[in-house]
Amino acid sequence: MKNEKKESPKTEEKKETKKLSKTDEIQELLQKQIEKNQKVMELIGVRKQFISTKDKLNTLLEDAKENPENFENDNVLLSLTTNSDYRPENFIKISNNLIIKEFIDFINIKIDNKLAELEKQIII
Repeated sequence: MKNEKKESPKTEEKKETKKLSKTDEIQELLQKQIEKNQKVMELIGVRKQFISTKDKLNTLLEDAKENPENFENDNVLLSLTTNSDYRPENFIKISNNLIIKEFIDFINIKIDNKLAELEKQIII
């Protein structure tokens, strides 16, 4: 007969504790990775919205170049309001073509800066 060493209950308990702590550690790492992935997906969604807005603004600028009479005849109006109030009488309305074009250029620059920041966060 071989001398088989029987482990004491304390030794078995320690091994079981190590297994549990390893499992807990893996679960914790997995949860952190899931949270990171969710944050990245949120950033990707925000990025898509910025790109969509930029595309709309660029389409408006292209239309202004192709059909300048639309801008010159005050057919373009920039309206600002709050989320809580959509009544037309509470809008701030700007119809000056030069101001609208400058506003679009300014917003495009801000969107480009924000896109670069978002893309950096997504990649990291």
